[in-house]
Formats: sequence, structure tokens, C-alpha cells
Amino acid sequence: MPMTADGSGSTTTDPPRDTATFFNDFAELYDRFTRGLDAPEHPINRWLAQRLESGRRALDVGCGAGRYSVMLADRFDEVVGVDLAPAMIEIAERDRSRPNIRYEIRDILDMTPEQDGYFDLVLVLSCVMHVGPPGLLLKHLRRLVAEGGMLLLVDTVWQPEWGSPDWQADFAFRTARAAWDATGDLEDVMAALQFVLSPTLCEIAGNISVPSTRDDFLRECSAALPGVTIDDSDLLGVEVFAVCWHAGKAATSEV
Repeated sequence: MPMTADGSGSTTTDPPRDTATFFNDFAELYDRFTRGLDAPEHPINRWLAQRLESGRRALDVGCGAGRYSVMLADRFDEVVGVDLAPAMIEIAERDRSRPNIRYEIRDILDMTPEQDGYFDLVLVLSCVMHVGPPGLLLKHLRRLVAEGGMLLLVDTVWQPEWGSPDWQADFAFRTARAAWDATGDLEDVMAALQFVLSPTLCEIAGNISVPSTRDDFLRECSAALPGVTIDDSDLLGVEVFAVCWHAGKAATSEV
């Protein structure tokens, strides 16, 4: 269950599936809205390029339409992309299919090393807040990281202005400007505005997928991933956490 900014629990009974239903309904629009992420010079892509290594197996958690699964496919022998929204997986298979990528409609919390094996890389982009408190997901994901492997994560920090009357509009127009700067395409700008200003997204963002506060995230992340490196960055036009964790020799046997 996700936590509100003050630490109280949401009343939603199944937030990951509620959020997946929303992304399922808006899959094509979301894919258009995020087209700017294709640019190699995008801050997230630069951050990842500085840290990504090559390996045998990679897991893309909350892969959406497969944008980053394709990036991983250039570096890893096998890539597994998982997402709960069938329409997002459909786009991924249609537009971003590769011989070494397997897309699955899966709940990440259902994946286990006994069933799915270990991964040299686990990538998590804008997903933690849709699952719940960071510790819940991170403790689960660390079990999937192979000995000597790595977990990379980028997720949004809760902002004090969120929940105020105009916060969604302010965020929408910042996002639209970022889309314009990235692609210069008016359709991308309109997709950003339409997506972010959707009443359903307002409900999701305001009451279901609520990011952690800085203090909560730092505490839970440090407890779940000993030795983790956490960067405070502005990779998405809003403040985010950028996390890099290397699994030690005993990582795959710890819970």
C-alpha cells in the first residue's frame, strides 16, 4: 500500500493494478508523450550510459512500451521487460521488439529468483511510487540481482507543492515545455498536456501513486540496499532520486 506524504496509508486496496488500468487506457498517449526520452542526450539516458555495463541478463521493471528494454538489448544477451498494463506490453511488442527481448504482463512482486532466475541488471524507472513504500519493492528486487550485478533506479521525490490547487497544471506545462525542447513537435506537447491533465491521472497522482518524501526514501532505500549510492538530481524537470546499487557476494542469498 502506498504511503501519503505524512506517512499515512492510502485507502486504495490494490494501487499497482489501479495504476496499471490507467496506463492501459492511456498507453498510446503516454508513449507519444514520452517520445523525448528517445534522445541520447536526455538527462536520464546520459545518467544511465555512465553506469550501464554489459552482461547476460537484464530486467526492466515497469517497462511500459519498451523504450528502455531496447537500450538494454544492445548490452545484454537477454532482456525481460515486465509491466502490468497489457496495452503497454502490446505497444512494446509491436514497436520495440528485438530477438533478445521478452515482454511479460507481470506483477514484479510475483517474480522470484527460484522461478525467474537472477539478473545482472535490474532497471527501475518511475515505478516505485506505483508499487508502494520503497522498502517493499527494493527488498524484493535485491533478491533478483545476481552476484556482482547492479540495480539502477530513478524515481520521483515528493514535492511540497503537490496537492495544492494548481500543482497539476503547473507540472503539466513544465512537462509540455520539456517535450517541446526535446522534440519541437506540437503533437508531443499536446500529448503531454492531455496526459498530465487527465482527471484520472490527477486521482492516481494525488491519492494512489504518491512518491515518498526525501527522508522516507533515503531511510528505506538505505535499509533495503546497504552501500547504495543515491544522487539527488533534476533528470525529469522535477526532483528525482537516482539510485545505483551493486550486489555483493552474499546479496542473492539475503532477504
